[in-house]
This record gives sequence, C-alpha cells and structure tokens, in this order.
Amino acid sequence: MEVKFKIRSAKQFATKLSARIQKSGRLGFGEKERQLMNLEDGVYVTFVSTLEDAAATHLVIKREADEDAFVLKKGNTNYPFLETKQLFDFFGLDYVNQTMYYDLTRESELDDELKGEVYRVCVRINDKNNSTDEEK
Repeated sequence: MEVKFKIRSAKQFATKLSARIQKSGRLGFGEKERQLMNLEDGVYVTFVSTLEDAAATHLVIKREADEDAFVLKKGNTNYPFLETKQLFDFFGLDYVNQTMYYDLTRESELDDELKGEVYRVCVRINDKNNSTDEEK
C-alpha cells in the first residue's frame, strides 16, 4: 500500500493573513492582505460553510461577477472591505463587544471545486473586557 504525503509548504503558512470584523459589521482587510490576495476593484467574495451554524469556514475570492457574492469595496483610506453586517447579525456574532478576526489560510486544492481562490477561515475572538483570545 502506497502512502501519499501532503507537504505543508512554508509558502502557504509563513504569511499570516487576516481580516477584521469592524464595529460596523464590515469585514475589513489590511494593506498586506490587499496586496497578497490582489484585492482590487472587480473582486467578489463568497462565504462558504461546512457547518450549519457558522457564518463561514471558507472565503472564496472570485475575479468574475457572482450573484451570490459580496462585492469588495474600498473606503476613504483605500482599504478594501465587504458589507457583511447582515450576514454576521444573522449568525449572532457580537462584533460590537468583541474584537473578531478571520485568520485566513490558502487552500488552493479547493479552487476548482469552489470556483475561485479559497481561504480557510479560523475565527479569532478577543473579548474587549478581559483581552483574552478565544478560537472558534
């Protein structure tokens, strides 16, 4: 029986990418993410979940219009963001009282299946009252 090995490349895991859920409910990306993920005008983002009660387990970046996708916008500071308030409210995320981040890890093996550039989502929560991190 042949054993198949999957190499976990440092190229994939050495760079930390994240997005922050802002108090407004928007999902905002920083300059590093804008550059490395090529988040420019004309980009669409879909949220995909393998769990019934999760807002997202994966983020899919698409370069073509998709009616199920959120349209990437740029604010006054030129940082890209998504209008995600209704999505996060639907799933009961307390982004007002907690600092919430989406830590993103590239999963290119899912690109063909999900028709875009796929990133696994790990939600990191920092309670503003006691400043401790909690992963969900």
